[in-house]
Amino acid sequence: LNKETPDKFKWIWEQNVLSASAWSVPKGNPAGKKVFEFINSTLDPAGQLVLLQLMGNGPSNPKTLALMTPADAAVNPTTKENAASQIVLNPAYYAEHETELQNKYLDFISS
Repeated sequence: LNKETPDKFKWIWEQNVLSASAWSVPKGNPAGKKVFEFINSTLDPAGQLVLLQLMGNGPSNPKTLALMTPADAAVNPTTKENAASQIVLNPAYYAEHETELQNKYLDFISS
């Protein structure tokens, strides 16, 4: 919306949830080594910049930062400035407390 309607919306990071993602490869995957070639291709800084520009996905490769314009950096969730006001998701906590948290969530949405 910020790109489509300048000056009407401002991109902010306060209370955003910052979460890392990962690839997983099942044992015995039918693609064999090709899956790892694909994963390696997703780490390319230029490709990660395009993904940020099109989808807003923050890059995992720090070399991508050197390719960014100030406009790119403004919408990158992983710059130091933007990450400073975000909440970092703790997957280990959620794994350990999954049942309790799920029940609290279900109680909340059903009340």
